[in-house]
Amino acid sequence: MSWNKEQNSAELRWSISGLNEDITMVVQRGLNQIKSWENLDSLVVQSGKEGLMNFKFYDDKLYNEEGYAFYRIKLYNKDKFEGYSNTVSLKLEPPKLDANWRVFPNPVGNSDLQITYRGDENKLKDGVIVLMSDYSGRIKSSQFFNIEDIKNWLNENLIQSGQGIYLLKIQSAQFTETFKIFK
Repeated sequence: MSWNKEQNSAELRWSISGLNEDITMVVQRGLNQIKSWENLDSLVVQSGKEGLMNFKFYDDKLYNEEGYAFYRIKLYNKDKFEGYSNTVSLKLEPPKLDANWRVFPNPVGNSDLQITYRGDENKLKDGVIVLMSDYSGRIKSSQFFNIEDIKNWLNENLIQSGQGIYLLKIQSAQFTETFKIFK
């Protein structure tokens, strides 16, 4: 298991072999004192595959959590509960707060890009300019007055764009921040 401190995200990897029957694996997460487990994703694995099978799961929904995250795999066989994997833990630290904006997950992959503002949202009432450019220099820009519109505009433009590296610049009267986004 690995953790990306800047993005506050975790990547889990596990392997299985020797399946005699189909199984369903449910990735679960508990935070801090684990009052409940959250189902994050599930996967059906068919029997009859030879050798070691490797899996990975990317948890990009830790946001500003700190403390501990616990992960386990819940196993089902024909809709009958079979047991759990070993539980693994990860110590989380809050992300650096030297930026006003947080953009995640990065790389974006097939996920929607999320964006949060750590400052006083009243400062956005005068608007911010958002510029997105690729490495060939093509620039798209627009002015926004709320975070949801920025997020929708970015995701719409990323869907229309191919794989690559993009620069995102957010400007206001108080600050300018630039992010490198990998798709």
